[in-house]
Amino acid sequence: MGRLRRSINRKLEDHVYRNTAKGNTYFYFEHPVAKAKGVPRKYFGDDWKAANEFAKKVNPQLSPLKDEIADFVNTVQPEIPVVTSGDGREQQQAAKLNATCKTVIGLFRNTAECKKWKTKSYWGTRDSHLSILENEEGNLVFSKLTASICGEIFKQYREGDGRMQFRKTLSSVFKFAVNEGYHNTNVALDYTLDSESRFTKRKRARMIYPSFIRLQERAEELDKQWLSDAMGLGLATAQSRCEVVKWKIKGKHKNLITIDGQEYLKFERQKTKEKDGGSWQLIKIEGMLKDIIKRCRVRAMTQGSPFLVTVDEGRRILGKDKEHRCQCTDDHLTKVMKKVADSLDDLEGSAVFSEIRSLACRIYYKIHGFEFVRDLTNHEDAKMTEEYLKGDEPTLKEGVADLRYEMIRDIKIQN
Repeated sequence: MGRLRRSINRKLEDHVYRNTAKGNTYFYFEHPVAKAKGVPRKYFGDDWKAANEFAKKVNPQLSPLKDEIADFVNTVQPEIPVVTSGDGREQQQAAKLNATCKTVIGLFRNTAECKKWKTKSYWGTRDSHLSILENEEGNLVFSKLTASICGEIFKQYREGDGRMQFRKTLSSVFKFAVNEGYHNTNVALDYTLDSESRFTKRKRARMIYPSFIRLQERAEELDKQWLSDAMGLGLATAQSRCEVVKWKIKGKHKNLITIDGQEYLKFERQKTKEKDGGSWQLIKIEGMLKDIIKRCRVRAMTQGSPFLVTVDEGRRILGKDKEHRCQCTDDHLTKVMKKVADSLDDLEGSAVFSEIRSLACRIYYKIHGFEFVRDLTNHEDAKMTEEYLKGDEPTLKEGVADLRYEMIRDIKIQN
């Protein structure tokens, strides 16, 4: 470590020196690297401030840490103008334009939208996306992100349709960033994904009806009649677990209603609950659904529960997410069904409750046709209904080649 400078010279930058000759004081810059290469010292006369300014610019360029310094300077992005006016809003905006990805993601995690994600089944996926942006790409200046940079991030960390999911997450972050002044546009949506990445490929097998029956029978053998009936509710109504477990038989928000002597199941789809107007469904109770609801009602009344799906076996505790100790939550339904499936050997197809909805759609389609299924499922568009009707086997489009010679003679063909 070099010797401390005299107090008179401590105002000078590194490698700026003071000298006196014939009663005159002058200042010069002499860097050891330049000296070793025979470069003469640079004189500034009596202007020590000019010597200091020169040293501030040259010293970093000749430093062994010059690459690290360059990376740091690029991170700060000096081309973004520094606001010197007294307007606090302009100064705040300049600070936002210099914010890193880590800062912006940290702020986004505290938004209402991100907090809502935490209550959804896809939170694990979204959280992993945010962690990548926060930790792996945290040093990038958020305002300098472009569509091409976003594309590079998607390709580096995800494959196939996982890139589409990543883009959805980043797009939500950009919406927040644009509103708060951390960016000017949602560049995540400007990046065009290739065809392999744009479409979600179903990786899970479909449930088949023989396996559905085996699961129901096994549930009853294990004294889980409530699970068997919950599966029956899902099949008869073509609804998912988040609807089935929330249906009530009594109370202010009961779902079983009577209109002109006919009983109906009235409920709001959970996926569209947050949208304006929601998506309400009214299902007429007939056939097997009537018998299942009768058993469920007796079970619920016995346990004093308002819920159609009431758990009447095992340990039942009133938790923070439950209105009644016998209430069945989404997660509990999934876990119990998995245990039942694991106790069976050579079970074909999927054993996930969500696949019961697709199975119901395929059965109703065979009986009543496409429009009936779309009305029952309350899908927003036909494409979604078509997706639920897809099985694991390739779909064969049937046609008839009935062209006859006499048909050709009577028509005029445009060439």
